[in-house]
This record gives sequence, structure tokens and C-alpha cells, in this order.
Amino acid sequence: MSRDPRTVSTMKLRTSLPLFLMCCQVYGANILGLLTITSYSHHIWNRSLMQALAARGHQLTVVSPDSDPNTGPNLTYILLEGSYEHIMNNFKYAGGWDDSLYQRTSFLTKWSFFNCEYQMSSTKGMKQILGYPDGKVFDLIISEAAFTECFMTLIPKFGNPPVVLVSGVGIPPNVDQMTGTPANPSYIPDYQLPLSEHMDFQERFLNFITYLVNYIFHTYYYLPKLEDIASHHLGYKVASIDELRRNISILLSNSFHGFDTPRPLMPNVIPVGGMHLKPASPLPKLKPLVSQGQMQQLRLQGQTHRETPHRLSALAATSHSKNLKTFLDGAKNGAILFALGTNVRSDQLPPETRKSLLDAFSELPQRILWKFETEDLPGKPDNVMISKWLPQSDVLGHPNVKLFITHCGLYSTQEAIYFGVPVVGIPFFMDQHSNFYRLKELGVGEGLVFSSLTKDKILNTINAVIKNSRYTLSEARRTTRREFFFSRQRNLCVSKWKPAYWGDARIGEERSRRERSLGSVTHVLTF
Repeated sequence: MSRDPRTVSTMKLRTSLPLFLMCCQVYGANILGLLTITSYSHHIWNRSLMQALAARGHQLTVVSPDSDPNTGPNLTYILLEGSYEHIMNNFKYAGGWDDSLYQRTSFLTKWSFFNCEYQMSSTKGMKQILGYPDGKVFDLIISEAAFTECFMTLIPKFGNPPVVLVSGVGIPPNVDQMTGTPANPSYIPDYQLPLSEHMDFQERFLNFITYLVNYIFHTYYYLPKLEDIASHHLGYKVASIDELRRNISILLSNSFHGFDTPRPLMPNVIPVGGMHLKPASPLPKLKPLVSQGQMQQLRLQGQTHRETPHRLSALAATSHSKNLKTFLDGAKNGAILFALGTNVRSDQLPPETRKSLLDAFSELPQRILWKFETEDLPGKPDNVMISKWLPQSDVLGHPNVKLFITHCGLYSTQEAIYFGVPVVGIPFFMDQHSNFYRLKELGVGEGLVFSSLTKDKILNTINAVIKNSRYTLSEARRTTRREFFFSRQRNLCVSKWKPAYWGDARIGEERSRRERSLGSVTHVLTF
């Protein structure tokens, strides 16, 4: 008995249609990441993005001074080996921690030049990326927006694909210029100044002068100098960085509306603040991020960096991890975490400052967990435990941690808000003063001035925060704050990484150019 042809056709369609639809949903972009900043905390944030993209099936090649042991078959790191040691051994901060804005800017500028010079001239990773054929096809380039602009000169080598910038320090003025985002100095404070959107005339004038000087300095000295360094090491005259950065498609900014100063954003600027945040893991979580075999291989290749030995010495020791858990679990009067980030070393603090801290800590009933970069701290009280490296996020999530003494780097600031831990801030440079100012406005903590630290000031400030119920949050309030600040932000971030979004990036380039053009006009009108 013959079948009705229409029935046969229907059966074939039912069988083949799911296969066709499946093919339509499979899209993996070939992505190049130029994430070259020598700051471990920045790479925690960057790594969360790279791993998320790899998990969604994209093929990633990442140029970085940091490696990721959790790579899969579609995530490859090209290591700019020795970057951390080179900065640490050869580039010393010569001034005091409370220098003028000019001196702090000069320090960061020289640091950026020094970093670019070394990474472009002396690393095997750079030679490897230059060995790629000109015009090698990448569907997308992800590049950092600040302090590593010299690597943007590599974009034409790969055919000028769409570029997504990532900024781990929010939206500083030079990033405004890249995206055409309006930056009115009358109500948007410079990221290095401890100001809010409610400025008096004198503060607005200072903010305007800071904006203007930074613009002139960045455009007519900083970027041309980076171009000269890149041209020297690449062997040809590179394209203008100022022109290259005007052709970006999207900016992913480590910012969120619950914390940052209110400001208008262009449609191609996507706030993804707190992208690296996640619930705390139980202690001990300390497992080696790099195996002993991998570590030995890195040593033989000269590819260790400043953080790896420190993390290994802390993470590989089971006894240390147990001590960490025991130390915090046994803190009946609570515990205090003291960590100044990855760029300010506690072991290099002036002796008199270290003594003031130790004298103050010795009189506290709480236990102090101090991120300290050497194994010995003379005069350490019994209630103080030091460690070269700490799983900061997991420690802040421990229920006995009642206070966080921090430099107010943006990542640490976001973690403190996420876990609802009150803060005593000791800001040093960059955006840290601004971050602390916002924390104080939110009623999250109090601050100390590094140049005038004394035992009494340290004790009084710690007790003012830790004994005041205004700063102490119940677990219910911590959860509410966490959801308010970060849940909607994370959902926005994840929704943007749909596979079709990469195809839309090229289509949206012309619209982005029009938006940036409008933003540039707005810049002129605001002054």
C-alpha cells in the first residue's frame, strides 16, 4: 500500500526541521582578548568574562600576563611572561602615598609606559602574537580600555574586526572620549577626586580643570608616546590610537547604578559592575590555582609572575587552609580583614605606620586577618594572622568577619557591598578616594588618612564602625542589599552575551559611529 506523498513530506519535515533549527542556533565566534594590564585584581574580573564566553562555545585566544589554569579546549592564553616581576623589581614608587594629583597621575603614566615597553619588547608571548599572519581572522577583539592602550595598535593587523572594550575601573574620562559618552564636569566628578555629584562652585571649578588638563595630557602626550613605543618595537608606524579607539562597538564597564554617580550613558556603554562576584565558598577553599608540576614548568620557562608564588605558598599548604578556617571560626568577638589589594604591599609600609597598626590591633578583642606579603612580621600580636594571599571574597562571606580595612579599590569595594561588610577605608591613588567617598555617602563605613595614621586614630575609627549598629547589617539586610545592587546588573550582563549579539556587533557599527559623533558634540557643548 502506497503512502500519501503529503504524509511522507510531512514526516521528512518533522525529522529534518529540528536539525535545521539546531544549526541556526550554533554560532561560536573566534575572539582575541588583549588583556595586558599587570594587575591581578583586574584579571579576576577579566577572567570571569573569558570563562563565561568560553562556556558559551566561543573560541578565545587571550594575551595576558596572567594565565588561567581552568582553561578548556576553546580558551587559550598567550602569556606575557615576567611582567609582574619586571614591574616589581624595576619600577618603584618614589613618592609618598599622599602626593598631589599630578604626582599620582605621573606615577600611573610612567607605569603604563614601562609596562608597554617591556611587554612589547621582551616577552615570548608578544613574539607569538606577532607571528600570526597579517589579516588573520578574528570575529571580535576584546581590549582593555585603560593603561594598556598601546596594544590597541595591533587591531589593524587582524583586519579591524569589531572591538569590545572592557574597563575594570568604571568610566574614567579617557573612556568617555572613546564612547562619546557625555561627561559634564559640573555634576560628574573625575574618578580620582573625592567628590559627589553635589559640588559647590569651587569643587566644580577644580573638577573642570582636572578634566581639561587630563584631556590635553592624554591626547597630546600620553597616547602619542605609546604610539612611539609601539612603532619602535613593531617596526612600522602604527595607526593613531585616538582614531582606533573611536571605532569601538561596545564598552563593558565595571560600574553599576546603585553605587556610581548618576550620569547619562550612550547605548553602546553597558554597565556590568560586579560581574566577578559570586556567593562565598566554605573555608578552606584554598586549592592550588597552579599545580606543582605546572609551577615547576613555569619556573623553567621563566614565566612565573609576582602573584603565582604567593598564591601557591598559601594555597598549596593544607595546614594553612585549616588554620584559616580555625582562625575565623574561633573568632568569638568577630574578625577583621585587613587587605590593601595587589598593588599596595603591606610589607613595604613605613616602619612607623606598621608599628601604629600593630599597637592598635593588639588592643582589639577581634582577630585580625592581614594580607602581608612576607612570611615574617616582627612584633605580631597573638590575635593577628598574616598570609601572603587570601581568598578575599570567601573571607568576606564568613559570618564572623565584622569589618574590612581596605584600600577601596573598586573590586574590593564591590565585594564589601556585596557581602554587607562595613568598611574602614585607607585610599591611596586612582579611583580609591572616589570609591571611599561613595562608600561613606552610602553609610557603609569611615576612613583614615594614610599619612597621619596613629594608634589612637586607628583604634577610634575601628571601634566607631564596629560598635555602631548603623554599620552592622543583619543577614536579611545583607541579602536585600546584595539583590538590590547586583542581581539586575548580572541579569543584564548575561542577557547581552547571546550568540547572535556578536553578529549584531558588526551591523551596529555604523549606528555606534553616529552615537559617538553625537556624544562628541555634547562634550563640546558642556564646556
